[in-house]
Amino acid sequence: MSMAGGYSGHLGDYSTGAAQVIMPHVVGSIEVYEQQTTHPMILEHSDVVVLWGLNPINTLKIAWSSTDGSGLEFFHQLKKSGKTVIAIDPMRSETIEFFGDNCQWIAPHPMTDVALMLGVAYSLQANGKHDKAFLDKYTIGYDKFEATCRAKPTASQKRRNGHRQSPAYQ
Repeated sequence: MSMAGGYSGHLGDYSTGAAQVIMPHVVGSIEVYEQQTTHPMILEHSDVVVLWGLNPINTLKIAWSSTDGSGLEFFHQLKKSGKTVIAIDPMRSETIEFFGDNCQWIAPHPMTDVALMLGVAYSLQANGKHDKAFLDKYTIGYDKFEATCRAKPTASQKRRNGHRQSPAYQ
């Protein structure tokens, strides 16, 4: 395209652009295509699998790994395993339909996903359900994040609602 003019170049791509920003803080690397936790490890060591804003039953049909079918096979095994699957997605996707009654579907309103994430983090912290030793060892900046989640409401927040909003707030 640059040979014909009017092309200014690009950096990254739509699929991995945001991931490359957050991944170093979550898994310690910017490389979104590095091997993460394998499907057999997930099946062996997980009681609950959360699918947040993704539709793998659809996208695995066109993924780079679609020729070997291993991604789709994992989801068939997950479905048969009886493990708890939670899908967080405003749309009822093919994946949610695939799991049917084996899936708890949470449908947040669009653009409220970050508030939901913060509510989950707050609830895990408030109820002592987070693994502090793991977070201290394998993450950077968790102490600041935890302090933010537990922060006192600002004056404007107090004027607006008179109390700290908890995850139960509707």
